Amino acid sequence: MTTTPELTSNKQLGFLSALPNDVLFAIFEYLSKQDCLKCMAVCHDWYDAIPQYAQRAWEELLLDEWDADRVHHQTFELFLGNHVKRVTITPSFQPSSSVQEHTLYALLQKLLDWGCTNIGSLDLERCGIMSQSEFLYHLKTLAPQLSRLKMLASLYSVDILNVLDTLPNLTHFTYQYNPCSRVIYGPTIVPSTISMELHTKIRYLWLEIDLTKEQKEAIMRRCPDLRCYIDTSFNIRSLDSLVDLESLFSWCPMLTFFEASNTRHFDDVVSDNETGLRYFHPSSGYTFQQVVQQLRRHKDTLENLSIDNRNDEEDGDGWSSVFTSLHLPKLRTLILSGNVFSSAALVSVVNHSPVLETLHLSCSQLLTLGWTAVPALYSLERLRVLYLHGLHFTGEISLLSFVERFPALEELSVSESRTSLKIPDGFKSLRQLKRLELSNITWESIDEQAQEAAIVYFLQHLTTATSIERIRLSHVHMPGLAPLLPLAGISTLKELNIVLDHTLEDDGLLKFVTMLRKTVIQTLTLRNVNDLPFAVLNRIAELPLLSDLTIERGRNSQRPVYISGKGFRQMLRKSPNLTSVLLFHNTLIVQENDRELTSSQVTTLIGQSVLSTTGQRRWSTSIRTNSNGKRMQRIEVHRGEK
Repeated sequence: MTTTPELTSNKQLGFLSALPNDVLFAIFEYLSKQDCLKCMAVCHDWYDAIPQYAQRAWEELLLDEWDADRVHHQTFELFLGNHVKRVTITPSFQPSSSVQEHTLYALLQKLLDWGCTNIGSLDLERCGIMSQSEFLYHLKTLAPQLSRLKMLASLYSVDILNVLDTLPNLTHFTYQYNPCSRVIYGPTIVPSTISMELHTKIRYLWLEIDLTKEQKEAIMRRCPDLRCYIDTSFNIRSLDSLVDLESLFSWCPMLTFFEASNTRHFDDVVSDNETGLRYFHPSSGYTFQQVVQQLRRHKDTLENLSIDNRNDEEDGDGWSSVFTSLHLPKLRTLILSGNVFSSAALVSVVNHSPVLETLHLSCSQLLTLGWTAVPALYSLERLRVLYLHGLHFTGEISLLSFVERFPALEELSVSESRTSLKIPDGFKSLRQLKRLELSNITWESIDEQAQEAAIVYFLQHLTTATSIERIRLSHVHMPGLAPLLPLAGISTLKELNIVLDHTLEDDGLLKFVTMLRKTVIQTLTLRNVNDLPFAVLNRIAELPLLSDLTIERGRNSQRPVYISGKGFRQMLRKSPNLTSVLLFHNTLIVQENDRELTSSQVTTLIGQSVLSTTGQRRWSTSIRTNSNGKRMQRIEVHRGEK
């Protein structure tokens, strides 16, 4: 809560002086830092008075390496003081830049000179720190109350235990080492030569640096009240770098969040009110026995579980026996990936997770789900999100047979899978479905003449009577555009992204876009398009809510996409809400005589698309050509300010 500072008379604010101070503070909360600086330029009285009312806008401060010189400006200094709570020091926006050590210390010293000694949160991005003693001295002097410290993409590694010793009030510490750094200065963590003081205030620890198992354990054994531990080290799959799970939970009995993986699956949550392990994502470097031991111990409190098992020594039967006997009454999110999970294991763990809301299943080898597995699967009334990768639905079982057991499903994503087109008897539509993604789907062999009708029937059952808003189809094997026509008529559709194996021809595309007028489409992406004649572009312009349009030719296609210049200009003029157009790969804009336009002519054509009498915002254009400058590879068009 921000306390109200002692104020000088608000008569300095002229006509605003009639307002109470609390109202003035509320007004200035809506102003940015740049707005505050502009207000100070109004007159001498406002120059003196504005800083005391704008303190809340300056509680959070962002400094880059160029501010080492700018911070000496008196106007900037007037806004700073003990009210500054959060500070971020970062290099300029160039990806390869960094904050040099002398610049970092200059900025930290200036914060101290301004009286910013009540900083509670400090973020340091891509900073070079070689003299650790000097760095720790500045931290201790500047921020004795510091509770949150982030060191992101650090150029040199630091002694983590010394940081904890220096900042006794630290509760959250994130340290990520930049592996691209040219100089490697290894951390010196030697348990026998450092104090063994416990850090009872540390609740959150995220380490991304290749430490040994002994170095990590030296840290963990001194954080008995740790709630959240995240390890995203680059050697995380090596057992020699992993903290022993049994020891970890004995040193940190209050741990509720544990994630050791290069891929983050869960948003980190720290709460002093929760007890028991709730988030568990162990590295694939841990053995089967180590993971199972913790699963059995924490089964009654687990809410989010991710297992990435790529060890070949344990087959699916091992996990089947574990999941068959393992009841997870509070589990809400389950992520399984690897190559050892059998269909029986999948059915067992889902059946024993009655409140499951999110299920991710990713198999590196096709997992077969047939008539012996799917019928044994219970109906889950709470499942909202389902991601499937690498599944093979066989025989009388199809994708629809599987998903009909989840009537509350809102998001469905299926990739690299095979399924039949069979519609189960009495199939009930997924009425809550909002998002559908199908990628690299292969339909089980069927008579070619009947395939198109079967796919249409299949997709209709999947989407009919739903309130679906987003559909993405990528490399879904279809005989033509006809199966997609029912999707174009879904009235609630807001986003459509299509990547087909075959080229979208003019006639079918025109019919498809015409049907989209029944929807509330806002984002449209069409890939592997043949041509865009005037008629198609004119229909696109008639989509009343369309704001983003992306057109792309197949990456491996030698033939360019021919776009009608007249139609393109008409679309930009006519479309009421269109703000962004992206054209990728071998794009040619042509006139009626099929004459190809140059990039400068395209820019001129786009500039002519604004009708000055309508007050339309102007379009800005960015064009990227190929190496010889003769073929446009990428055209970006954005609507700017009026």
